[in-house]
Amino acid sequence: MASRQIPRLGDVDIEQLLVDSEIEDFVPSDEDVGDPEYMPVFGSPENRTETENETESEAEERPVRRAQGRGHGAGRGRGAGRGRGAASGRGAARGRGAERGRRGVRRGRVRGPNSTVETSSNGSSVPSSNWTIQEFHPQTPVLLEPAYLPLNSQGYQKQDYWKQYITDDLIDLIVQKSNQTAVERHGRSLNLTAVETHVYLGITLVMSSINYPNLRMAWEKKWKVPVIADNMSRNRFLQLRNSLKVVFDNDITPQMRSQDILWKVRPLIQYMQVGCRAQQKDQSLSLDEMIIPFTGSCSIKQYCPGKPNPVGIKAFVLANPDGTVCDFQVYQGQTTFSDYADTPFGLGEKAVLTLADQLVPGHILYFDRFFYLRKVI
Repeated sequence: MASRQIPRLGDVDIEQLLVDSEIEDFVPSDEDVGDPEYMPVFGSPENRTETENETESEAEERPVRRAQGRGHGAGRGRGAGRGRGAASGRGAARGRGAERGRRGVRRGRVRGPNSTVETSSNGSSVPSSNWTIQEFHPQTPVLLEPAYLPLNSQGYQKQDYWKQYITDDLIDLIVQKSNQTAVERHGRSLNLTAVETHVYLGITLVMSSINYPNLRMAWEKKWKVPVIADNMSRNRFLQLRNSLKVVFDNDITPQMRSQDILWKVRPLIQYMQVGCRAQQKDQSLSLDEMIIPFTGSCSIKQYCPGKPNPVGIKAFVLANPDGTVCDFQVYQGQTTFSDYADTPFGLGEKAVLTLADQLVPGHILYFDRFFYLRKVI
């Protein structure tokens, strides 16, 4: 059987096939059409060795030789050699991608002491080709000890831990402002005492643990909780619940109210912050957002679907690895970080700067990409 003869194509036939093909027209230019800002990086003449000094023809042929085929996946971009008359069709059109691959290798290296920095056509700094491979050894900060005043909790009772946050001064403030407000509103004192205030706060903690759907159930005969019903009547509890105050409203000016949305509970927050900052701090601390569960009426209530309690009041929290809260800031909109109001920092940056302000040098902070911004570093 005679072998099949393949007809030879002449120049006219080849030209007609190229015209009818989908290959883009070739642009006869010495510039890199695919990436006009790209400039090949070569070492300066004084730093080159004899083996590195190649002829101009060899330097021009190198990208084409490395661009044959798809290579290591770096040549997916369209190159300037794609089009009519390009050698080997698709393979020679990968020049730009090959150069990307070569530049990607250089990014993973460390500049040596003798390397130089060149300036590209767009004005950006481009390191020279004199690179050396070195191991990266991060510097571990040293936290001087003792960095903070030691907290001697040896022999603490339960009420001692409680008083780290709810101090006697805070209880006296609640008694004073609550009775003062009752006289101003109703013409008679609430007759609240420090002991009764402790009882009320204790009942509130017990109720949060029981989690009854209705707080009145704690006094009903069937669902009665003795530790609650035997220490305070239901009507008295509801009266205190609607009357406790930590500020006297007439003492707060309109300017103070506009600058702080949480002015009604600001003293309580400050006492809690003092208690958190008094806790022992590890060198490694975590910073993140936290939702304080709250379903009542509040202008700063947030909804964060990714949190265990998505509805409530958002706070930025600084905590130890064991979960102990070392500091926090309640989010209240644009007035949250008033000290950085006129700065170009974003919300995450302001949170990091504010919570780190109370720390001594040497701590290692861990946070997610919401707080990781170059201005902070």
